[in-house]
Amino acid sequence: MHQIALDSDGAVTIGAGALYGTLKKLVSTNLIEEMPFEGDPRRRYYRLTVKGWERLEADITYYSRIASQASERHITAAHHTNR
Repeated sequence: MHQIALDSDGAVTIGAGALYGTLKKLVSTNLIEEMPFEGDPRRRYYRLTVKGWERLEADITYYSRIASQASERHITAAHHTNR
């Protein structure tokens, strides 16, 4: 939870229930796997599986394309305001 907040400069915070539920889903869909770790038995470490890396690559490609299209169309955050 702390690392997510750090990585997002505080823009994203997540509670324990959401974090552990998400981890469980990612493991069950074979996108991540638990890594062996010797040390504090309370800590768990995960890594992307081959399927996880493929999904990440596909998502990066998709969002890069969307960002490029938005840029080409001169769509910026200034064009999207809450009214």
